[in-house]
Amino acid sequence: MKINTYFSHKKTLKIIPVSIETTIGGHGVMLEGLASDILEKEIMLRVLTALQAATDIKIPASGTKTVITCAARSKVQRIDLPVAVSIYAALIKDCLIDCEGWILTGDLHLDGALSPVNSSFDMLEQAKETGRKVFLPRMVYSELTDQYRQYAFPADNLKEVIDTLDKF
Repeated sequence: MKINTYFSHKKTLKIIPVSIETTIGGHGVMLEGLASDILEKEIMLRVLTALQAATDIKIPASGTKTVITCAARSKVQRIDLPVAVSIYAALIKDCLIDCEGWILTGDLHLDGALSPVNSSFDMLEQAKETGRKVFLPRMVYSELTDQYRQYAFPADNLKEVIDTLDKF
């Protein structure tokens, strides 16, 4: 499953496109494309733990490869959510997840809860420019003005995000 999304660079405040693709096959559960192997392992551990806690899928011990492609490899942040959705969609072949109209960004807690991130406003602006929607925790969503609510969708955890994506 290929997902095109964005992240907000902390220092320059630029919105940078990111492509995340998970394929079945290969050896081991791998994440590639970041500058640091430690960061790759940390993200995969967090994502796999959140996936198992929030959904009923079993993560295979081997056979998934997730590749992240973007212009700023070492600066990619807040990609737990799109990585988790990409892995989920690749493993569950009968799901109908289409991420085309969505911006997936955010950090996940180990239990699958979606964390508010500092770049939420940047992602809302990107959603407004591109006509997409971005998932935000209900706490953040409830504080939005009507001008921005039309570009956001409330979700408190990974399961709610997946269920919403599966409906569209």
